[in-house]
Amino acid sequence: MACSPETIEKIAALLKGTNLQDLLSPQHVVILKDSATVEQSLKTLASKRILSSPVVAVPDVDVQEKGLAGNHQILGFLDVRDVLSSFLAELDGCGELPKMKMLQKMRLLEEQGSSFATTALKNLKVFGGDGDFLHTSEAAQTSVLDVIVNGLLNPGDRCASVICCPLIAGAAPRRST
Repeated sequence: MACSPETIEKIAALLKGTNLQDLLSPQHVVILKDSATVEQSLKTLASKRILSSPVVAVPDVDVQEKGLAGNHQILGFLDVRDVLSSFLAELDGCGELPKMKMLQKMRLLEEQGSSFATTALKNLKVFGGDGDFLHTSEAAQTSVLDVIVNGLLNPGDRCASVICCPLIAGAAPRRST
């Protein structure tokens, strides 16, 4: 069942007129420092029963105690997939893994895993982007429509909303960060 043009216009107006700030509720966010090791980060994620967390560069500040106030740079998100991808990228240089016998593979994984666990997050070979991460300071100026068009439909092309979907051309292109 297709929606009428009037219904689509009403939905677009509602999405454009609703800012993210209207939908936000206070939450505790687990934050990882870029200097944390892979092992520390995975333990933190596991203890909170989450799969990803923002990573920040904060010199000499305890992020968990002091929050994000002060000098910080949000580097993106780390998720378990990033850790696994980085580990596998490290193993690429370790010989012919597919041709090894199972016991050899297990020994290699154990040896490489121990040293990989001490790697700082900032030194990972594969580090996830931030998806369409928005800082809360942007929530008042960002409509739900902007998030749908720029974050879900066209995440790589911030100016494609008019081309992609002329009915929702009111979505504002987000500035690059």
